[in-house]
Amino acid sequence: MAPPKQLRAADLAPGDILLQYNQSNIAGKLIAFGQAMVGDKNSELVHAGVMFDKTFMIEALMQGITGSDIRVQNKSFAYRVFRPRNTALGQTEGNVVKFLFDHHQSHKSMRYSWRGAVAAIGTARPMSADNVDRMMDDIFRLKPTAFFCSQFVVMSYQLAAAQMGLSPKSIFPFDDAKMPPSRLAMACESNPAFENIGYMQPNIR
Repeated sequence: MAPPKQLRAADLAPGDILLQYNQSNIAGKLIAFGQAMVGDKNSELVHAGVMFDKTFMIEALMQGITGSDIRVQNKSFAYRVFRPRNTALGQTEGNVVKFLFDHHQSHKSMRYSWRGAVAAIGTARPMSADNVDRMMDDIFRLKPTAFFCSQFVVMSYQLAAAQMGLSPKSIFPFDDAKMPPSRLAMACESNPAFENIGYMQPNIR
């Protein structure tokens, strides 16, 4: 088996999931500790986002859904990178997260959820059948909705799958509200729809 490839921005594609390693700040330490306490593998992965293109990652941060240039704002972070094997799904996901980013910039209706991030560290549960439709209705109605980072990744991928006529459960079968970064990494590792394409080191872009 070949060792993981060291990636640069030029190697990335729309829909790539970037899972950020703990940088030993307070928030990262708390998330890693909580994930380790419940026995999750990959507890050192503490944040997640999705690539819109080769340079901009869409992510849920304190200001809500935002876009960050991985060569500038996120240059100092290390990531593990997963890619959907279905190129069309990746392209659709890139369009979905860009739409959600633009929607939040216009309406400021998709804020960050610290409470959700903490509550996610617990027992996983199956995805509700109407979860995707309900979430999309709330977003279009400008109902205030709150997300934490890995929940945003899962929810947006479930939306992308639905847009393509695929079952959202075929991509991520678990409730987005119960998917902390460590569990998202586990889901990507075990899901044949994704592959681990490599890693990004800090300050190498």
